[in-house]
Amino acid sequence: MDKQETIAEYDRYYRKKPTKWESEERNEYCRKRIEEYLEYTPRVVLDIGCGNGHTIAHLQKTWLSAKYYGFDLSPEAIEIAKAKVPGANFKAMFLDEADYKIRFECIILLGVVEHFEKLHESLVQINNLLTPNGIVYIEAPNCLAYPESEHIEGFRRVNFGNRQIEWHLSRQSWIKHFKEAGFEVGASIIGPTPQTEFIFILEKQLA
Repeated sequence: MDKQETIAEYDRYYRKKPTKWESEERNEYCRKRIEEYLEYTPRVVLDIGCGNGHTIAHLQKTWLSAKYYGFDLSPEAIEIAKAKVPGANFKAMFLDEADYKIRFECIILLGVVEHFEKLHESLVQINNLLTPNGIVYIEAPNCLAYPESEHIEGFRRVNFGNRQIEWHLSRQSWIKHFKEAGFEVGASIIGPTPQTEFIFILEKQLA
């Protein structure tokens, strides 16, 4: 599927259901894990694959002084996000189009990293967006645990009836990819559901 087809598909999702993929429980879990790890609240936050802005809207209630940025491939989702969080900086674009002049203390990817077909290149691009002492919070599903899934690693659809293509990887394979892209794994957390089971907090490798 090329970029325009992908954009059209995700735009259809958000036109049909503007609250697609929202979860306050998921957002709160993310916030708590980041605060526990950092022991402070980050000041400049980037949400990659921000969808309709629900995570930034949630964080903004507590992290009052932070500056927020988010991007998503769906222009439809970004219009919803701009209305939801007027003070944030939202863009419709793909990761390989990200041209920020600043770097981020905290980068969040909730249910996004597993969709990057060019996984290594994408992780390196994310690393390049991070400040030297920043962190990346990644949440991904354990697709291998799904009963509908083949229990071998690969990049494919999760099951019949789901058009999304995702990486099916073990926890150790995820960690291997992160390290090859220049990250250290600061925390490897078991999330509350198979859909949110793989949670990692990453830092840049020391030079």
